[in-house]
Amino acid sequence: MRQHLVRPALAVALLLAGLLGAPVRGASAHPHMRPPPVQVFVTVEDQDVRVTVQVEDPVLRTQATWDLTAETPPDEVANAYVDKHLKVFVDGEETPLELDKVIRLFGANLTNPDGSPVEPNYAVRTKRKVDEAPHSISVRWEDFSGVLWETEHVVPVTVSQDYAMRSGNMTPDDPAWIWHTDPTKRMNELASVEDVSWTPPQVESRWPLLAAILGGLGVLSLLGAFKAPKLMLPAAAVCLALAGAAWAGGIGDSVSSRPATVAESLPSEQGAKVIFDRLLRNVYATFEVRRRAAVDANQQGEAAGEDAWTRGGLRREDEDAIFDLLSKTATPSLLATIYQHVFKSLVLEDSGGAVSILEDLSIDDANAVVTFPPDTERPRFRVEATWTLTSAVHHWGHTHRRKNLVAATFEIVEQGGSWKFDEFSVQRHERESLDPPAPTAADPNATAPTADGAPAGAEPKR
Repeated sequence: MRQHLVRPALAVALLLAGLLGAPVRGASAHPHMRPPPVQVFVTVEDQDVRVTVQVEDPVLRTQATWDLTAETPPDEVANAYVDKHLKVFVDGEETPLELDKVIRLFGANLTNPDGSPVEPNYAVRTKRKVDEAPHSISVRWEDFSGVLWETEHVVPVTVSQDYAMRSGNMTPDDPAWIWHTDPTKRMNELASVEDVSWTPPQVESRWPLLAAILGGLGVLSLLGAFKAPKLMLPAAAVCLALAGAAWAGGIGDSVSSRPATVAESLPSEQGAKVIFDRLLRNVYATFEVRRRAAVDANQQGEAAGEDAWTRGGLRREDEDAIFDLLSKTATPSLLATIYQHVFKSLVLEDSGGAVSILEDLSIDDANAVVTFPPDTERPRFRVEATWTLTSAVHHWGHTHRRKNLVAATFEIVEQGGSWKFDEFSVQRHERESLDPPAPTAADPNATAPTADGAPAGAEPKR
């Protein structure tokens, strides 16, 4: 049921984004209308280094021939292509690669944004275990003669470690690209989703203290009864009886942790800000947790280094998992609204609807406004706050970054022993592209360069 609420809207949004290429405010059009014919993906996980070369069928067939009806090229053809064109150096030492498998990614029933058919692509996956976790990896492309991406001889490369990515390009002028490990880890709080528990304050009772006072008076009266039995004995009996009643009432209060009124169960203003901060981070962490799971699944399965998560939209299993995690943070009636808002923040429409990677979340807790509505049936409070979200998509040798500034109001309610978002309204949502300005369009009459970089038909260099 929950998917039916949101999936049609998302499908329409992604379809329009893909067909029209509608950029967000301040965004430039994508610099390329076709994917590169060759890409390199490197994944570093502890001592395991996995390198995937994604190559189009026509490029690979310039090196060898094989049965046109075969699903993938023979292993020896794929292996020979990688050996000839790619060198990998781990911590300065050349590292031979071992062929893992060859995978067919997609074929000719797809079209590029410019309307041209998508060539069949293969992922040539290799792997290598090194002695210790790498500090640097250098990848170098040896021969660009058969690699022409629109008008450029270029091979994009993306390296990922701990789910963070960096991208660059290898060109004839600069054929090597070097990656260094990031000494700082990504924000760990954006990789876990936890219940924000409602811990009601202990009710303080004065009954035990009163019982002690009355008990003391009763004992003193009892001792004095030996001197004035007619007055002291009845007084002692009354004090001891009242002390017993007060003590019994105190026991009842001390074992009850739920406050007598809703007001007593509300947090302080600062406590409310802490609860809001954790809930909002939970919302975005939900998407990051699922992205990491998708990356892990792709590394074990049939996908290339750039996982399907960033290629445009989410799979059904991703949506289901996100809704399940969101239920820790939002009440059922709010799930679809929260999902659509966050999805809109993370999707990059001018990159084909790709879902970007969360890089930074900055919440202005200091200026958040907390109010406590009167006469509510259960613990509830309202927070008005602003936050800034920065996210990125790494592909084709470059990075697209976006910044979202959001101002919104949340109603937070206690449900089943946890604090959850119950109502949500956005007052302001501004999106800004952090990409550098796109270069001016090339002369449509210009011809593609040849292997040595000169325009086709030009006088050969002497």
